[in-house]
Amino acid sequence: MKTNLTPPKTIRSRRAVSAPTAAKSKTVRKPALKTILAPTDFSSESRKAIRYATALAKSLGGQIVLLHVIEPTPYSGTLDDIPLLFTSDELKKSAQRELKTLCKEESIAPELLKSTHVRSGPACPEIVDEAKAIGADLIVIATHGQNALTRVIFGSTTERVVRHAKCPVLVVRENERDFIEM
Repeated sequence: MKTNLTPPKTIRSRRAVSAPTAAKSKTVRKPALKTILAPTDFSSESRKAIRYATALAKSLGGQIVLLHVIEPTPYSGTLDDIPLLFTSDELKKSAQRELKTLCKEESIAPELLKSTHVRSGPACPEIVDEAKAIGADLIVIATHGQNALTRVIFGSTTERVVRHAKCPVLVVRENERDFIEM
């Protein structure tokens, strides 16, 4: 009797094995940041934050809203001690002019600028309320250099905005490098 000592043949498929289809169908999408709020106090730090906001709006197809908040200043004397130099309306008009100048100096393209707003009151609640009112998808805000004691005693507007805002907040630090467009 004859025995067959040949090993069984391995069946090989000629088609290539591919990765699961779910992995192929995923594409990286840009975040939908249509409205970006950029609060400013006209400082060099807040101008840097505005440059970040502008670059993000440009690359993601969004628009920015510039906001300046006129904060009440504590006064410990009587009104007779100093003359009233400005009314609230005059301060708001002056701030609007400064915002227009800022747009020119920072070369913000008109199609990227949705609007400019001026509000009066404590900065944090005004910024948070403005973000809600305009439906902001992101707030881009600067932080100023404060020493630890000042920050512990008074806190900072930026920290309070981060805690209370209902949308994401991008904080641009004082010594942050400039935004590089790709």
